[in-house]
Amino acid sequence: MPLPFEWFGNTDKFSLHGAIDDASGEIVGLYMTKNECLHGYLEITRQMILNHGIPSCIYTDRHTIFRSPNASKVSIEEQLEGKIINDTQFGRAMKELGIAIITARSPQAKGRVERLWNTLQSRLPVEFKIAGINTVEEANEFLLKYIPKFNSMFAVEPEDSELAYRKLTDDLILDHILCVKQTRTIDNGSVFSIHNRHFQVLKSPGLPEIPKKSKITVIISTSVGIKAEYQGNVYEVINFIKPKRKHEIKQSKPKTKYIPPDDHYFKYGHDKFKKVYFDESYEEILSVLEEIFLSKYA
Repeated sequence: MPLPFEWFGNTDKFSLHGAIDDASGEIVGLYMTKNECLHGYLEITRQMILNHGIPSCIYTDRHTIFRSPNASKVSIEEQLEGKIINDTQFGRAMKELGIAIITARSPQAKGRVERLWNTLQSRLPVEFKIAGINTVEEANEFLLKYIPKFNSMFAVEPEDSELAYRKLTDDLILDHILCVKQTRTIDNGSVFSIHNRHFQVLKSPGLPEIPKKSKITVIISTSVGIKAEYQGNVYEVINFIKPKRKHEIKQSKPKTKYIPPDDHYFKYGHDKFKKVYFDESYEEILSVLEEIFLSKYA
């Protein structure tokens, strides 16, 4: 678990998410956020897959990001009766990629990654200070270049040379997997609601129109924003403001439109990944992304 740490040598604490190859000790992903969150774990998974491939399994702790807290409450009898505990969003993504999750029961069971944290906590603050880095955005850019440097010094040859990674195939679109998926029903105007906000599905050239009252899968991704999926087809959406009824209209002061700055967390683009940028008119999408991906996990 990435406990908050003073990475920049001041009193501000941030969480560094990481993944390490247990056979070689090679870091396969590092990503920093304010708190331990779903976004951090999805980003190190993205790094791992793009740079190495899809692993056969991953070894995690029993955090609720990876495993539903209700999973241990289901008895054998209930399992035999067919009772199923829904996967977490991270668990669902791993299942779509064919990655098995093995959960550890103690820090000692994750000895290699625990030693990695000790090493990074002693080395990275010094590296950040030398490079003049004091923000999360700068740190994440630096970490992409630091990983190969670290691996060249500390990685070892695995006992078994057979790779435990599969190639990413064309039919697997990471932006549509490493995301949050929720089911919604569109109304007669192709509008659906999510997180107390409304969005309208746009008609797309070459794609069939979605019938009214159909159930759709809403794809919420830090890379592509919010999209709608129906029968394997992915559609663009826009923010939709439902007109108020007459008795709901009240006199109010004009609101100042919020324009997200260029360094907004989900407008930040990584060197190795597709640039993440949402037009200023998409402030509703940016708000949803923050609520879902950057919420603090206890």
